[in-house]
Amino acid sequence: NKKTFLLLNALSLAKGEVLSDLSESLEKSYQQPEEKIREVTKIYNLLGVKKICEEKMKNYFDEALALLEKVSVPEYKKQEINNLAIKLMHRED
Repeated sequence: NKKTFLLLNALSLAKGEVLSDLSESLEKSYQQPEEKIREVTKIYNLLGVKKICEEKMKNYFDEALALLEKVSVPEYKKQEINNLAIKLMHRED
């Protein structure tokens, strides 16, 4: 199991039965990987981990754009980077 931002936050937030369920889902061997994804996602949703991740992404995004604004080059040269950042921030997958 990769230790992603989502997982690390879930592990720090989960208590009691939810923590047990998460640990069991991570250790259990599944016939279909989709089952594991479904189980872990259900726990992430219960803990509100997606919202935490989205808030962190927004903070980094805002910080990056503010720093880009401070770079002393003509605005038109920064536009492509700005467009890419916006595209990445709003992608679905």
